[in-house]
Amino acid sequence: MQNSSLFTFVGQIILNGSGNESFYTYQDFPSIPDEPLFHLLSKLEQYGLPTLFTVGIILNVLSGIIISKTELIKVTPFVYLMAFSVVDSMYLLAKIVPWASARVYNVYVIAGMCQVFYYLSFLTNFLEWWITVMLLCERNYVLFRPDNSRKYCSPFRTKCALIVISVFAIVCHLYLTWTSAVIEHNGIKMCIVIPENVEDINVLRKIDTAFSFIVPIFVTLSLIVSALVKWAIGPSKARRDIRGFSSASVVIRRQSNDYQSIKQKPEYLIGFNPKLFTTRRRITFKIIIIVLFILLICLPHDALKARLILLNGGHTATLQEIGWLRLMSEIYAINFGLKGVLYFIIFPEFRMAAWRLIQVNLLSKCNNEEKEMCTEV
Repeated sequence: MQNSSLFTFVGQIILNGSGNESFYTYQDFPSIPDEPLFHLLSKLEQYGLPTLFTVGIILNVLSGIIISKTELIKVTPFVYLMAFSVVDSMYLLAKIVPWASARVYNVYVIAGMCQVFYYLSFLTNFLEWWITVMLLCERNYVLFRPDNSRKYCSPFRTKCALIVISVFAIVCHLYLTWTSAVIEHNGIKMCIVIPENVEDINVLRKIDTAFSFIVPIFVTLSLIVSALVKWAIGPSKARRDIRGFSSASVVIRRQSNDYQSIKQKPEYLIGFNPKLFTTRRRITFKIIIIVLFILLICLPHDALKARLILLNGGHTATLQEIGWLRLMSEIYAINFGLKGVLYFIIFPEFRMAAWRLIQVNLLSKCNNEEKEMCTEV
């Protein structure tokens, strides 16, 4: 690996908060040894990451379109899944820039670009975990308070909660934008923490690690256990009453919605009752599967990253630690790129909505073309 690539690599490691080395140790960092781990990393970075970035952004955009354009947007869990699609796309974009800068044109060392994508990296990590917590809180509320869930677990309230947590995260991470800069050292430009701010940033990163990973991970695990225990016990009497009431009202709702769907927009999920669908226990089980996928992919990376950050300032990450962190970081990106595939696999309603969306759009296009042909004749 060339020296410039090494400096870029080390700079990214420090800037992303995965180590405690200061700016002054960069020039003394040893050369990357000829080891199988680093050969594997080189191949993954060269071929795996660009594929994952491209496929991931496409899947996230498609997932967002499918949810927002169909009746799934009326179901609170899918509102959270759409939020995941937005956050995941932002994360992938934040990672594309450093990757492309090392191979195409180094925009990562342009003032402004450096701070923005550094900021997005931390912001998306924070939101990923807390959206997971919010989603599990909602599913636990549905399990434990099914009689109130139809009233309080609404898409509007969910969107308001997501806006609040997003604004909070945006404000709390603003310090990242003015404590980093593009600095030239020995003729090499690096996007790093400003040396005068290193000590303060070490403290702030420890606080950020606590609230971006440690607290949400314990809350997430507690909520998973709580939901599984309640799910295993079985539905309560109140839950059965609501199911009976909802199923009895489906016909009436379908009749009243027929005219509205014809008048307003096509019905992608025929006979779909969003409120009844939201309270189904199987949805909670499938949401837990998604959360377990997130834990499986993200936990090793975030745990090692937290360990390096929380160690005292005299600790310098070893070459093996940095190598494993890089490998876990690339596996970590799978969570942000391939969740859309998981939605497609475990939710038949998602598949149905996607297929109907394609059909309706194609039919509409064909009808428009026929009208144009008739007009010309």
